[in-house]
Parts: sequence; structure tokens; C-alpha cells
Amino acid sequence: MNTKAEVESSPIFRIVKKATMRKYPWIKDMYIGSDEDIKKYQSMMFIDINIDAQQLAEERGWTLESWVNPDLQRRGFGRNYAHTVYLSIMYKPENSTEAMALQTEVDNEIKRIQNSASIPDEYKISKTFGISDIKYFFPPQPDNTTITN
Repeated sequence: MNTKAEVESSPIFRIVKKATMRKYPWIKDMYIGSDEDIKKYQSMMFIDINIDAQQLAEERGWTLESWVNPDLQRRGFGRNYAHTVYLSIMYKPENSTEAMALQTEVDNEIKRIQNSASIPDEYKISKTFGISDIKYFFPPQPDNTTITN
């Protein structure tokens, strides 16, 4: 597998993605960032994930950091998402230890699924999947335009 498309259409990736997203419903998508990410390391293949950080906050009783605010990201950075490599950074310090543990749990779950004995050997790959980038895409902005006839 040498391209993003090949990895994402492979049985092992599809199995890992489906099982992980089923267990963690706040994970909304998993994908390979780019073709370069596949070739970057000998033993690792990094996965980017899209999450609903607000859903996770509500599920766990956590509070989002102010920099994750959609208005700030849209006005300050001109983007419709916040991203980080560490889940713990998106949440207040009192939630960071739990968030770090959750990210480790998700990474371990991905590895467990990937190495499961129930997956046929012909589906397995020599590289270990791991989370690289976490993005929280914001809900669409409400349309404040008024239509008059």
C-alpha cells in the first residue's frame, strides 16, 4: 500500500475505522492525512481523526477550552475547525488527565483491533496505526439572512 486511497480502501483500515467509530461515537471520521504520511515512517502509519469535541464534552462532563470556540477560530484563523495532536489540549486543565487517558485508550483500541487474531493474515499490514492529528469541525453557522417577498 503506497497511497492514501489504497490504505483507506484496504480491509484492515476499514475494519479499524468501523470498529473504532462504533465504540467511540464522538469520532466522526478517520483517514490518512496524505500519501506522504504513509511513507514517512517504517513501522507507523498515522491516522487523522475528526471528532465532535462538544459531544465528547457533554458525554464526559468536560469543559472545552476557550480557544476551541468556533467564532474565535473562524475570525482569528479563518477556518471552520480546531485541531491538535493531543485531545487533552482541547479541554480545561481539570479534564486534561482524563482526556490524555482517553486518547491513549483510543490508540490502544486501534492497535488491539489491528492485531486481533480474528482478522485474517492477508488483511494485516506491517505498520501500526496511530493517531496523528485530531480535528473538531464546527457545526455550520446559522444562516442569518432574511428572505422577504
